[in-house]
Amino acid sequence: MTEYKKDYFGNVLAFKSDYSGNLDSTYVPQYAISASTSPQTANQIAEATSRLNAGILGVDISMVNPEIMEQIPKEHFKEIDRLMKLTGARATMHAPIVDLAGFTQQGWQEEARKDTERQVKFFVDRAHDLDEDGNTPINFHINTGMPGEQWKKLDKNEYEELDKGVKDELMKRNALREIIPGQFEMQENIGIVNRETGQVNIVKQEVRQYPHGTKVWTPEERLENMNQTEWDKEKLQVFEYQRHKSQIEDRMSMLQREIKPFIDAEKKGVLSEQEKELLDDRMKEIARLNSHINEFDTHINSTLNEIFNQLKYVPDEEKQKTDKMVHEIQKDYRDSLEQIKPIAQKLNQYQKKIENGTLSSDQLTEFQVLNNNLEVLRDKQTRDLQLKLEKTPTPEIWTPSNKLAKEKTAETVANAAFDSYNKYKNHTPIIVLENYQPGLTLGRADDMRKTVDETRNKFAEKLVREKNISESEAKQIAKNLIGVTWDVGHINFMRKQGYGEKEILEETRKIAPYVKQVHITDNFGFNDAHLPPGMGNAPIKEQLRILEKAGFKFEKGNVIVEAGAYVGQFKENPHLYALEYFESPLYTYKTQPYWKDIWETEGKYGLGYGATFPEQHFAMYGSGFSNLPAELGGQIQGDRSRFAGTPNQ
Repeated sequence: MTEYKKDYFGNVLAFKSDYSGNLDSTYVPQYAISASTSPQTANQIAEATSRLNAGILGVDISMVNPEIMEQIPKEHFKEIDRLMKLTGARATMHAPIVDLAGFTQQGWQEEARKDTERQVKFFVDRAHDLDEDGNTPINFHINTGMPGEQWKKLDKNEYEELDKGVKDELMKRNALREIIPGQFEMQENIGIVNRETGQVNIVKQEVRQYPHGTKVWTPEERLENMNQTEWDKEKLQVFEYQRHKSQIEDRMSMLQREIKPFIDAEKKGVLSEQEKELLDDRMKEIARLNSHINEFDTHINSTLNEIFNQLKYVPDEEKQKTDKMVHEIQKDYRDSLEQIKPIAQKLNQYQKKIENGTLSSDQLTEFQVLNNNLEVLRDKQTRDLQLKLEKTPTPEIWTPSNKLAKEKTAETVANAAFDSYNKYKNHTPIIVLENYQPGLTLGRADDMRKTVDETRNKFAEKLVREKNISESEAKQIAKNLIGVTWDVGHINFMRKQGYGEKEILEETRKIAPYVKQVHITDNFGFNDAHLPPGMGNAPIKEQLRILEKAGFKFEKGNVIVEAGAYVGQFKENPHLYALEYFESPLYTYKTQPYWKDIWETEGKYGLGYGATFPEQHFAMYGSGFSNLPAELGGQIQGDRSRFAGTPNQ
């Protein structure tokens, strides 16, 4: 009995006979190569049929925009599934471009992330429709347009031109590091996000000349300075409100001293009408000043609350200490409010009487005493809070975009994966995150690995908590269902920052254990040209060797050739160029000639497949039987049947 290899869920993996691969490549098995459909049409059935008719066993439903995606009926995905099963092919899906972390043109927004999460769940459902009995890989770009960390490789001259003091400072701040002996890279800028407002910005490295000497401002140091400035500004605002409040209190105290003789005279009934009017004016002014004091107290209280709210952004290593202090602040604040509340209520009653001119002299005296007591309590409340806040670490209101993107991308993907697993169990689509621009958020291998790890952990925790799955099993499920699509052309964009093939291959080595799918596209390192492999300078074969060594499986459709731009410009089938580049042989036993040697030469029947496409055949032999070779039913010389060769007599 034939033994079929199965995945973790028990699904049969692609079966490959040793004798069926006459077009197997030296680098990529022919059966593993997939072609993408056009993203410009909702008629993905026709697109999939076209790819299948070309003999391709992997069809990637391409990244149509979300609006077009919703124009594709659910039944169409099921029909594509039927076509795949009928032909022994496999479908994958490239989801529309959405920002998984929630970045928009207006900045970062949690609501935008939640909207994206709902979209991702919808896309994953459509991927399931492509294969209800399997685990369809669905691909998402890990970044869109938000800058991440930008590093630049220094050539020998650039490194030697750096002042020694600058080098030392950059090394100390980890903004200059050695890649390999004698070669260095330098951090140029980082994208940052304000967690409260969602505002985005970029901080750059700067070298400034000051009277005391040269000062190097690294991006990380700029970020720390911004957070410290924001924190000091918030606290300074409290002092400013208190200063204005003190000025008003001084004015009110002066007025209270001024009217005291008038109040005593009023008790004796010796005030003249003019003096009564003066006393009434002063009382009303005191009421107005007291209202201003209350307003400043409100501003001070609001600002302190905002400062208090920002403590949730303290560094992780300070979190436990800060949480304890926050608890103390909350308790002290509640106790203080219990003392202030009854006094404030009584003063409010007197305030109305002052405004109506019905406050008696005895009530005025009590009003003054209560007001002084209230100010003492409020000042103590504010002072105690300020003293505690002075001991807290500076909150990281501005945070690196990579840090926020990792956290929010993991949340979006983990939630979508759990939603899908809850519906489809062992037939849940596989979510793969694709690298795009290295200089955008999470564009480098290290950040991608950390993001996938965090996503898997979040997903596994939900499985343990909500599905009562063991921790070890949950981790295995997460590993199976969440991984990476490695685009060998996108990582080639590192050449923009001066990197070469060695650094590109090193990125591939770092990410290799996470890779479940590969995108094959070529370029020259500056634009996403989407050329067929071999037409640019991306080290494609070398990356595939690294991935294979790390355990990447060339299952059916796992290697997707993305050369749509070339097709659009030159109207040629890029699959032929892929066969040439990957050195596909013409025979099972990998004997010469190879496809690269023969595919554009004159076709001969003795050479196996050759270039014997119908249009070439008819150009050589015509469209009738008479010009065909005899062995294919052509005319036999003499008076005999051209089919059987028997005499016509």
